[in-house]
Amino acid sequence: MNQNDSSKHNQIVSQLSFTLALVIGQAGCVTLVIVILAVLAGLWLDKALGTRPTFTLILILGSIPVSLFTLVKVLKTALPKMEATARESEQQPVVMTTEDQDFGTGNSSTNEER
Repeated sequence: MNQNDSSKHNQIVSQLSFTLALVIGQAGCVTLVIVILAVLAGLWLDKALGTRPTFTLILILGSIPVSLFTLVKVLKTALPKMEATARESEQQPVVMTTEDQDFGTGNSSTNEER
């Protein structure tokens, strides 16, 4: 693998890492919003109906499956795109030039050895 292919591979790995970080961040933010909305709605209902912790606890516990469902939805949307990018990078052929191969002895040289 020459330096250009290595650079392209590193760029693809960086892109996939960045995309994964964005997906994790998005899932975390969505979960946070769902829990905050559940707490606020529960506090409002408890204040309106005079039942202090009842609705807050019910809505917080109810936000757990909603958060999990949303997390799965986000991941199902993002992972196929990341897999396609990874497959695309694996299918790119590695081209060796005469500078990368020593034809007489069968020894291959790399850029680090030069």
